[in-house]
Amino acid sequence: MSKTGRENHRRSANRQSRSSRPERRISVRSIRREPYDIRKLGRAAITRALAETEAEKIAEANEASNTVENITEPREEDSHDH
Repeated sequence: MSKTGRENHRRSANRQSRSSRPERRISVRSIRREPYDIRKLGRAAITRALAETEAEKIAEANEASNTVENITEPREEDSHDH
């Protein structure tokens, strides 16, 4: 749409909807470099370590919440009279 609020007739005729476009395939090739880019490798290692630490914290929190639920909820076995 233009500044005046009118449709641009040249643009709307050429525009395709995103759903009608075929999906693009992207390929990535690695390039071996000597010497290695230590800064990139370091950043990748730190990012991975932080992600692993976050995943461990989430897993521990889930285990702790499951343990608390098990402690607070009475078992069905205990509620039966023998």
